Amino acid sequence: MTPTPSIPMLTIAAMATLAGSALAQNNHPLDRILIDTDLNQHPIRLVAIEDHAITAIDSTGESRSIPFDQFLALTPSGPWSADPSEQLTVLGRGGIASRPGAIELTDGQRLAGAASVVRVDDQSVAWVHPQLGIVRTPIDTIERITMPRVMPLSEQSRPLPIENVDVVRLANGDTLHGFVISVGSETEIELESGSTISVPTASIDQLTLANETSAPSGTVVWLSDGSVIAIQSFEHSDSPSQTTCILQPDSFQEPFDTSPASEANSPKQPIRLEVDLDSITAINVDAHRLIPLASISPTSTGRDVILDDTVHAILGAKPILLPGPMRTTWTLPHNTRAIAMVAELPLEARAWGDVNLIISIDGTQRQTLHFNADTPQATIRLDAPGARTLGITLEQGPFGPIQSRIRLHQALISVDR
Repeated sequence: MTPTPSIPMLTIAAMATLAGSALAQNNHPLDRILIDTDLNQHPIRLVAIEDHAITAIDSTGESRSIPFDQFLALTPSGPWSADPSEQLTVLGRGGIASRPGAIELTDGQRLAGAASVVRVDDQSVAWVHPQLGIVRTPIDTIERITMPRVMPLSEQSRPLPIENVDVVRLANGDTLHGFVISVGSETEIELESGSTISVPTASIDQLTLANETSAPSGTVVWLSDGSVIAIQSFEHSDSPSQTTCILQPDSFQEPFDTSPASEANSPKQPIRLEVDLDSITAINVDAHRLIPLASISPTSTGRDVILDDTVHAILGAKPILLPGPMRTTWTLPHNTRAIAMVAELPLEARAWGDVNLIISIDGTQRQTLHFNADTPQATIRLDAPGARTLGITLEQGPFGPIQSRIRLHQALISVDR
């Protein structure tokens, strides 16, 4: 195992001290966080994205070029997750809301937009994105489709859970279970009874497909319109305020193959997407080197952890709730380097919550943290070279198990190559 050196930047403490002078020099906020290979966080302002590096202003006011192999991610300086209901746009005073649509793939990719009435083939679904236009994606890579809707606020609903059969929920609340055959202007469904029906796709609220999930790969980019795209690379743009994303060709493709028959077996041409830097919310430089803890299923004693699948979490770092006194163990990826997270007492538990959180690496206790109303939150970062297990124990406080719970945010694992 060859360790990856941490980015040669100032320490967090020094950078924080100098942040004020940087703002005074530049009159621009340090609105991004750069996460290095040890999961330390550095405030920066993003200036440009090139083929193999970013240009950023650090907290000293200095402009520097930082190669992609020297850091793991860029994130916003604010919250990392949002409830889908926060994307609703309330129209006027009548309690009517507009909800955007999205197609979500089994590897976590997500494209904003709406289903197209164009039917491309029986194995694919056509989707319209505001910038890309019509693209197609294989139906066996789709996990969820949420249709754009204008609806009363009282009709808004949580995302459907993924089941072991395909599920179609209509706008009128009716739910169909079975196997989705195709999605076009109409959606064809083989019901569990064996009969087949077609419904107008425009009448659908949401549908989920019971396809096997897969891990993300390559560089993953989060966009401000809610899209999450896996890309092969960035390319230089003529505009300094933009960059070009070269999408991975197996996920989203042109709607129709216009290549000559002689080129039928040649590699697919990737789609190019020009984006403003301001529209890039986050970047995971290499999804094999930065892994969200929420993507690993733990084993627990006493209770089960509760994963919040209702939020759209940057870097896939969904909130993890430890709902009471318990011990939980995660098996870590090969070549683990470091672990980081934010632990907090949920708001509803802060009045009476009083708990201890014990963190162990490979069975050795590394840190004990005490949480109550005065100290409701802690940032955790641990070096863990070659570690195989992460254990977290939540001990009951003096007010009993009901108030003894902790939520983990931004929980990440860095991995050496």
